[in-house]
Amino acid sequence: MATRQPDRVTAMVLVSATPYFPDQSRPIMRAYPDSLREADWELLRRRHPGGDELLHILEGEVDVIVLTDGGPVHEIARAGSVCIVPQGLWHRTHARAAVTLLYMTPAEGNEHSFAEDPRRAG
Repeated sequence: MATRQPDRVTAMVLVSATPYFPDQSRPIMRAYPDSLREADWELLRRRHPGGDELLHILEGEVDVIVLTDGGPVHEIARAGSVCIVPQGLWHRTHARAAVTLLYMTPAEGNEHSFAEDPRRAG
C-alpha cells in the first residue's frame, strides 16, 4: 500500500479464511463472538470515531447501510468497488452471499451496538 501520509495509518486488517491473524487484530476479532446468531449479525452496527473505514470488495456483493442525519443511506458494493464509510457514522454491512473483502479500520475507539439506531439508543 502506498500513501502520502504513512504516519496516519494505525491499523490494517485483512479478513481471510486462514487460521492466523496478527496479534494487533486479535482484540478486534474478539469483539465479534463466534456465538452470535444470524439475526444478531444482521443488527450489529459499528462506528469508528478515529477515522474513515475503507472496504474493498474483492468478490461478491455487500449491502452497506450508513446512518446519516438525512436518514439511512443504502448502497450495494460489488466486486472491484471500494466503499468509504465516513468517520464517526454508524453503519452495518450484510454480505448477500459468499464475499471476500479487504477492510481498513482505525485501531482505536471503535464502537459496536445492536440497536436499530444507536444514535437514539438510551
